[in-house]
Amino acid sequence: MIPLSLSIILLPTYAVLCSLDVARSSNEVDALLKWKATLHSLNTNVLLPSWTHDHNLNFSAIKTVSPCNWYGVSCDDNGRVNRLNLSSSSLTGTLDHLSFYSFPNLMYLELSLNNFYGIIPSKIGHLSNLVYLDLSANHFTGIIPPEIGELRNLVTLHLFQNKLTGSIPQGICQMSFLSGLALSQNNLYGSIPTCLGQLSNLSYVHLNRNNISGTIPQEFRNLYRELKYIVLLRLYSNKLSGPIRRELGNLTSLSNLQLGKNQLNGPIPSSFGNLQTLEKLYLHDNQLSGSIPPELGKLKLVEIEITNNRFSGSLPDEICKGRKLEYLLVGNNKLTGGIPKSLYNCSSLIRVRFDGNQITGDVSESSGVYPHLNYINLNDNQVYGEISDNWSKCKNLTTIQMGGNRIRGNIPPSLGKSIQLENINLSSNDLVGEIPKELGRLTRMGKLVLSNNQLSGVLPQDLGSLGKLLYLDMSMNMLKGSIPSSLEHCSKLDFLNFSNNGFTGEIPVQFGRLVQLSVLDLSYNSFIKEIPSGLSSPLPESKCVINLTIEVLQGNEDLCGNVRGLRQCATESSTPNRKHLLALVISLSLLGAFLLGCEIVAVKRLRSSSDVTKHNVFLNEITTLTRIRHRNIVKLLGYCSHAQISFLIYKYLEGGSLAAILCDRAAENLDWTKRLNIIKGVAYALSYMHHDCLPAIIHCDISSKNILLDSEYEACVSDFGTSKILKPNSSNWSNIGGTVGYLAPEIAYTMKVTEKCDVYSFDIDTSKKEVNLTDLLDHRLLVPLPKIKVAITSILMLAYKCINSNPDIRPTMYEVSQNIVCIISDMYKRDDVV
Repeated sequence: MIPLSLSIILLPTYAVLCSLDVARSSNEVDALLKWKATLHSLNTNVLLPSWTHDHNLNFSAIKTVSPCNWYGVSCDDNGRVNRLNLSSSSLTGTLDHLSFYSFPNLMYLELSLNNFYGIIPSKIGHLSNLVYLDLSANHFTGIIPPEIGELRNLVTLHLFQNKLTGSIPQGICQMSFLSGLALSQNNLYGSIPTCLGQLSNLSYVHLNRNNISGTIPQEFRNLYRELKYIVLLRLYSNKLSGPIRRELGNLTSLSNLQLGKNQLNGPIPSSFGNLQTLEKLYLHDNQLSGSIPPELGKLKLVEIEITNNRFSGSLPDEICKGRKLEYLLVGNNKLTGGIPKSLYNCSSLIRVRFDGNQITGDVSESSGVYPHLNYINLNDNQVYGEISDNWSKCKNLTTIQMGGNRIRGNIPPSLGKSIQLENINLSSNDLVGEIPKELGRLTRMGKLVLSNNQLSGVLPQDLGSLGKLLYLDMSMNMLKGSIPSSLEHCSKLDFLNFSNNGFTGEIPVQFGRLVQLSVLDLSYNSFIKEIPSGLSSPLPESKCVINLTIEVLQGNEDLCGNVRGLRQCATESSTPNRKHLLALVISLSLLGAFLLGCEIVAVKRLRSSSDVTKHNVFLNEITTLTRIRHRNIVKLLGYCSHAQISFLIYKYLEGGSLAAILCDRAAENLDWTKRLNIIKGVAYALSYMHHDCLPAIIHCDISSKNILLDSEYEACVSDFGTSKILKPNSSNWSNIGGTVGYLAPEIAYTMKVTEKCDVYSFDIDTSKKEVNLTDLLDHRLLVPLPKIKVAITSILMLAYKCINSNPDIRPTMYEVSQNIVCIISDMYKRDDVV
């Protein structure tokens, strides 16, 4: 039993300690509630509902409220907050009102995947016990505060995917326990601090996708021995220059080295042969040169990407000695010699690129059986020999690219067994014989290029079975006979080239039914008689009529039709049909759809052409849509201009506008994968308009009401009445037009239209309309599967970049479309996507 005197002495002390704990806990509660009051959420009207006082408690009881059971809050044994994890909570706000002084015991601060903005406060340095700091995937701006170096106990620092600027602070080098450093996907500049080499506990460094310049520090030469635990080093997509330091060969624990997309020069150091744990080596898109060190053949590499450099010499014969190689990407260099011998039995291969080199050797002797291979590209080399039957035994192979070589012999009929094939390019070789009818079994084929060979015989009727074919090029061969009418079943064809052959007979009337066709070349054959009306009439069913010029028909002496430069036929049979069609159009009194022969089309009516504004919109639509052809852009079939009434005639899209669907119960049919596909289609269309059209075309009114869907929910951008063709050496000023809420802010004060205006509107439309990215979930749909949710989150991060108030910082639509393709492609690689 404790003596009474001792109890009297200890009791006040215990009371004081309890009082201090209560006071400290109260400080933490007050600090969290004050910070909460400055935040808001994108997903719910109730923000952090568990973060509250119980209002039924009296004042003295409120002081004893503990935050330890609040969402995202954890405490130590003494009831003090030691962890705050609010990642992926859809929170918006700043850190300005978070009292860092109030959390002396905090060890983990995790706020990633939210919408926090503003600066990282310098007072964050007061969290002296912090071991884990993750502020990634937000919108923080400004510099990384130098005071961050006061976090001497920090083990993990994640600030990636923000908008941070400035240089990497030297204070980071004071974090002697630091194991993980991730500062990628920001706007950081300056050089890599040489003192990073002193951090002997580093296991990964991510500095990729910034604007970091200078060389890989020369001062590292005496420090590499300290980085003995580093496993992953990512420096790609910066502005680094100079050589790759041979001292990198001393990082013997390194498994992943990524230096691609910089301005590095010189050779690959032979010291890389010391990296016995190296599995992934990315050096692509630099100015590297010299030969590939034979020492690389001693490694057990899994992935090698050195494309787009200036490497010469031959690849090491033992490049697959470890039997683990999956990705071998060496395209667009100056490599010579043969295909490495070890590749014949390299059954682990998944993707191989040799294109754009000077590689030689007999391809039939180098081709093994690869059960996992899905892509092989040997385009534009000097390989010879015949196409091996082994390719038909590669059961996952979807792409064979062997164009621009000296391959001879026949196309093996065994390729017809590879029903998974989607892309074949055997152009510009010395292939002979007939086209195997077995190719008609490749029903997934999207692109078939056999041009510039010595193929003969007739086209097999079986090619009509290729219902997914988009691109067919048989030009510059010795093919003969008539074109099979079965090709009408290839209804998705966009590109068709049969030029420079010996085809005879009439052009099949069925070509007029290929409504997706945008490029058609039938020149230099022996076609006869009249061009089918579906290809030559002013209001055709196919959009290829716009490109149907004498250049794509010349060299057919007995061909006639209504094309400038081509002789007229003796009897013009299409005139009565056109008159009847024009009468039908003018007799319509309502805007809508009607039947054109057996085809439904859509009609947009302008009541009076005397209204200057409306007439300009009408002319603008015609001018724009006759310049562009893309599967994700609405197809203008024809028009009628009259003083009293004018019409625009389009291909009819059954799905209607995206805006109408999203406001209707039909939105339930628009599942997550369809919505992601719509985003991809719109991105493709805008990328084409901005980067493939010369001069570029700006839509100026991207919104959900101007996105139409076909029966398969494929998106088409429509309504080009306010579009603008960018003129070189012009200010490109414009009156404000378009849909309120979708306009880029700079238009209001500069009146200047650029491609970045569409980028802004694309994001607003994406986030507000298509997949509800601002709140992630449309409650009319089932909750997305985890891997789909990853894709949605990735597109959300991309979307926020598009609405940066500074148009110069917004990505281009080409960058946006490529990112979306990668995101969706990764999603479909996962097993649980349905």
